[in-house]
Amino acid sequence: MGACDRRSPSFPESANVQLDTAAEQEACDRQSAVFLENSNAQLDTATEQEAVARQEAVARQEAAQGASPTVGLAPGTQVLSRAKQTIPPALRRAVQLRDQHRCQVPGCSNARWVDVHHIELRSEGGRHSLQNLVCLCGAHHRAVHGGQLRLGRGEGGAIRVCHGDGTEYGLEVVPQRLELRAKVFSALRQLGFREGQVRAALEHVPPESALAQVSFDGLLRAALVWLRAPRAQR
Repeated sequence: MGACDRRSPSFPESANVQLDTAAEQEACDRQSAVFLENSNAQLDTATEQEAVARQEAVARQEAAQGASPTVGLAPGTQVLSRAKQTIPPALRRAVQLRDQHRCQVPGCSNARWVDVHHIELRSEGGRHSLQNLVCLCGAHHRAVHGGQLRLGRGEGGAIRVCHGDGTEYGLEVVPQRLELRAKVFSALRQLGFREGQVRAALEHVPPESALAQVSFDGLLRAALVWLRAPRAQR
C-alpha cells in the first residue's frame, strides 16, 4: 500500500506530459498540412503559368512561320501578325548579282557584311521583289533605319539616295540639321510611329528655315501635327 502511495503522485504528472506532447504533435501536424497545401497550390499555379507561357511562345512562333495563330493559346490571348522577313534564296542571289555584292550608296564600295534591304519595309506592306530590294553595307543600313538616309527608286529603276533632310546624297549639307532630323526621327519611332509614317511626316513638314522655332521641340511638334491630322487634310 505504501509502495502504491509512493508511485501514485507521479502518475498524473506523466499523463500530463504525454498529453502536452500529443497536443503539440497534433498542432505541428496541422501546421505541416497547411504549409504543404499552400505549397502545392503555389506550385500548381506556377506550373500552370509556365505552361501557358510556353503555349503562347509556341503559338507566336508558329504564327510567325505561317501556322494558325490561335493553336495552343489560352483563351483571350491576342497574337500580332508579323511579316515574314526571309527573302527567297533565288531572289536574294539575283539582288546580289545585280548589285555586284556591293553597297549601292553612291561612293561606297563596301563588299563585306552587305545586307539586302527592303526599300519599302515588309512590316509596312513592302514586297519581296527586285525593285524593292537593294544591297547596303551595315553602316548605311543602320543610317537608313535611323532616319539619316532615305532610299527610293528614280526613273529607270536607279536607286535614289538622299540625306535625312531631303538633300540629295553627295551635296553639301548642314550637319546640325541632319542631327536634328535624326533625333526627331528617333523620338517619333519611340512614340510608336512606323518608319514610313515618320519619313512621310519629316518630308512634309516645312524646312527648318521656315519654322518659327528651329529646335528639336519645334520640328517634333510640326511632325506630330502632320501625323495626327486627318488624311484628307494632309
